Amino acid sequence: MTLFSRFSFHHRIFILIGLFAVLSIGVMWYFVRPLYETRVTEERTTVVQQVQHFAIRSVDEKLEHWVTIAHYLAWSVQSRPQEVAALIRQQIAFDSSLIQVIVSSPVLTDEFVATNSAHPNFRFDPPADAWNVSQRDSSISILWESDSRSGLQMIGIQKLFRVNAQPMILTIFANSSGLLHLLSTLPVGETFAIRVGSHRGVLYSNVPLALPLTPESWQHLTVMHDVTVDGNEWNLFFSKFSDVPMYLVIGIPKSVIVRPVQHLMAYSASIVAILTLVVVMFGWYFSKQLSKPVTQLVHDVERLKTLDFSRPIAEPHIRELAAVAQTIESMRTVMERYQRINVEKIIMEEWKNKFFLSHSEDCISITGNDNTFAFMNDRFIRVKDELHKVMPVLNKHDLLTHPNIERTKESSRSEQSGPYTVSFHQQEICIAFPDSGNEYFRLHDVAISRGDEHLGSLLVLHDLTTERMIDAMKTEMMNFIVHELRNPLNSIMGFASFIMDEPEMGTDERMEYVRIIKESSRTMNRLVNRFLDVQRLESHSVEYHREPADLVVIAKGVCDSQQPQLHAKSLQLNFSAEADIPHTTVAPDLMREAFLNLISNAVKYGDEHRTIDVEMHRSNNNILFIITDHGFGISAEDQQKLFSKFFRVTSNKQSATELGTGLGLAHVKQVMNHHNGGVALESNEQIGCRFTLTIPIV
Repeated sequence: MTLFSRFSFHHRIFILIGLFAVLSIGVMWYFVRPLYETRVTEERTTVVQQVQHFAIRSVDEKLEHWVTIAHYLAWSVQSRPQEVAALIRQQIAFDSSLIQVIVSSPVLTDEFVATNSAHPNFRFDPPADAWNVSQRDSSISILWESDSRSGLQMIGIQKLFRVNAQPMILTIFANSSGLLHLLSTLPVGETFAIRVGSHRGVLYSNVPLALPLTPESWQHLTVMHDVTVDGNEWNLFFSKFSDVPMYLVIGIPKSVIVRPVQHLMAYSASIVAILTLVVVMFGWYFSKQLSKPVTQLVHDVERLKTLDFSRPIAEPHIRELAAVAQTIESMRTVMERYQRINVEKIIMEEWKNKFFLSHSEDCISITGNDNTFAFMNDRFIRVKDELHKVMPVLNKHDLLTHPNIERTKESSRSEQSGPYTVSFHQQEICIAFPDSGNEYFRLHDVAISRGDEHLGSLLVLHDLTTERMIDAMKTEMMNFIVHELRNPLNSIMGFASFIMDEPEMGTDERMEYVRIIKESSRTMNRLVNRFLDVQRLESHSVEYHREPADLVVIAKGVCDSQQPQLHAKSLQLNFSAEADIPHTTVAPDLMREAFLNLISNAVKYGDEHRTIDVEMHRSNNNILFIITDHGFGISAEDQQKLFSKFFRVTSNKQSATELGTGLGLAHVKQVMNHHNGGVALESNEQIGCRFTLTIPIV
């Protein structure tokens, strides 16, 4: 008894609900949470990278704006020097972010300075290494520095140009507070760090976060980098400006990125807990309502275990349990009736024995003390009915003494089992059925007696017909092989002895004997190879290569190869093929062998001065190869066995005199089976033999 089965029904419900709740939370935490965390991280990372690209693009556009102003003012100095002062002051008044514009020359002592009226005392002298040459225009240099005197973050644009071959410098200083405000208010979350830097160090940072970045390491950063600062994990998103060699880093705590996942997990756990509580409450109520009738039903069924079938089963008020109770009540009524007559075991054993005996592959019968058949399965009835056509078979004695039964290999023994004597009698019998011929069986006769009283017997007929046919085929095959191999072996042995016993034999005579030995060896080799080919096709042990082939070309080539044999017997071969026969996928070597077997047989089995007709045409999705030999023909009896291995036509004396292995047509049939095709034969005195090969087009 398991631990779980010790609990009551409603207790099991609570345990299952609790396990389900724990399992649900575990699945969410260990499987759903990592997956959702990964997807949220990827999504928020994509958003941050898009915001970062927006910030970079905005800064680049603002820098490009100031660079455009520098280009315009430098052009004005070159083309309209008398209007430069007015144009510069007008530009400062138009663009409030411009603080100061300076036009100077390294070869002149004086310079022109225009300052925004909002900063009348502004003076900014940045270090020379603060300027960074623009990556787009080498005449432009850009700086981003903090002015310690004014407390402003400055953007400087310096334009190099010439006026009348004199080098000139146009310097613009602009307030970058708007850019800093843009960077510090990026929509990437409530907590994030912004850092703008260059090779000189940090130019701007919105929070004092000690990121592990040095002026030398920023050039080797990847787009995204994970760092740990003060024990907290941060995701850094790095990007470079397009105009100047400066970088922008946005740092976001990893806890901020995965915070939606934590909120979702907390919300899901709360939902599971609430649902679990609701299910527990309803489960407690319904289990109480359900357990009462179940307990009553179990109590009633428990009485049946003690074989007390006298009291009926009470019907519960629950419809599903009522159906179960009605079924149990029906069983109780039947078992009560069986109990009264005390035949439960007898009925079960009789039914089981009849079932096994009826479905046995053997012919089985049970006889009573008078040797009449008390039980017969269907196979035994068939044997009895067939013999009954010759002479009535009413009992065991009639069967064993029937004139159509021939007995061999008899054996007997007996054993003692308490007061009973068990006699075993075994014999092999041949039954000559009037309609189907001879069949072979092994008869087991088991008789039981007590003293001189015969109680009954069991007759079992085990079918041996198939085994006998296989043995006969094996014997026939071995006899054929021995017979076919004996002649070439005798030739080889005889001529080899001549060569050994006659050392003074002439060279020509010796070579003739060697030629005969070689030809005999070839005969044996052809016989063995043909037998192996048939066996391989039957067993599918070899995979033959298939390829699209022109069967007309193959058949024509085989016909041409038989010209010497045709000429030797003064035969004429007419070959015709339709023009629209397509190529089909076959094993070319096998098809060539099949055509060769049929054409060589047509040459061999017939008189001289004949005509052999070979036709090929298309029929639906098949190609038909038809050969008519006008030869000896084959009787209807031999046609039934013609495609069996080692079969030779014996009904025609002329055919029987021709040499052959009896494997050629068997090989043709296997080749057709290998290609899902077929072979058919038509034979009469007018046409001799007409073989038709049906080859599917694939």
